[in-house]
Amino acid sequence: TRTWTIVDESDNTSTCEQRITLLGFDQEQVVYPPNYDDVDRASFSCAEVSNNPILTDPVNTGGLSLNGVLLGTEEIPYCDLTYGYEDQILQGCGGSYQIIRTWSIFNLCEPPEVGVNPRLHIQSILVWDLSPPEVIAPVDVTLSMPINACGASYSVPTPSVVGECSDFDYLVNADGGNLIQLGTSAYVLTDIPEGETILNYILQDACGNVGTHQITITVVDDQAPTAVCDENTVVSINNEGTAQVFAETFDDGSHDNCNAVWFKVIKELELCGTENGFEGIVNTCMTCNGLNANGGDDDPLKTGDQVYFDDDVKFCCEEIGQTVRVVLRVFEVDPGEGPVDPARM
Repeated sequence: TRTWTIVDESDNTSTCEQRITLLGFDQEQVVYPPNYDDVDRASFSCAEVSNNPILTDPVNTGGLSLNGVLLGTEEIPYCDLTYGYEDQILQGCGGSYQIIRTWSIFNLCEPPEVGVNPRLHIQSILVWDLSPPEVIAPVDVTLSMPINACGASYSVPTPSVVGECSDFDYLVNADGGNLIQLGTSAYVLTDIPEGETILNYILQDACGNVGTHQITITVVDDQAPTAVCDENTVVSINNEGTAQVFAETFDDGSHDNCNAVWFKVIKELELCGTENGFEGIVNTCMTCNGLNANGGDDDPLKTGDQVYFDDDVKFCCEEIGQTVRVVLRVFEVDPGEGPVDPARM
């Protein structure tokens, strides 16, 4: 109690009493922060915390409050308490962990007593790896067929992931080719055929989360077939004064790295300076009165006299005793029967 006395100039006095009450705090008034354990509040993913490390700080997960006032944020009418916290990290699977945050609040008006003063409160904060590995590489790839082989090879790269806080292992499989495992998580895919082959990655991290990734391997056979010609062929004229020789006759082991081969032939002279067949109006290069142009025109729908690569080549009496050069063309795709329009070559 504080007594105030007032004296005036005539020595008159007056007194009053002021009662001052010192407030102490009650431990039962303290409100503690919630757990982030998927019971009180949602836990955190390790990806979230990786992107924003202060998510698990008390500024986000809460602190002690007394009578609606968060301790440490503004003045409170209590000077008889101290408080603080200490973190303990417990390791979980992979990059997962638990923060055991122990809050302590001490009443300075009371003697220390184990389990009573300071009062302890444990806040649990879980940081879990809940997401499957997200793969960003490799991407689709296009390969060329190797020379003299029918099957490409691809060294399977290790997948690149983002947002992954745990170690992971992976397996691969493919719907084509021959997959060879060279060691732990090391593969090469051989004998990949022409066209598209699907390669699948299956990833599992240390927390059991499974992710998948798929790429398309496109193999292009851009190797032309190898033409091997019989250098010299003797042709006999029949009683009608002509001879028909099929294109296969001039072959001497032509081959392709992947496919069967087909043949077409034409007299070199009847190419008339072109590579794929004459398509002009007036053909001055025809031999044997157009015998190799089906009567003078391999394409009756076009104006002029066309002579194209065909299944056979014909000779006549006027060529007896001559050396006639022919051109054998080898295809890895069946061009069909009959003459081949140069536009298709």
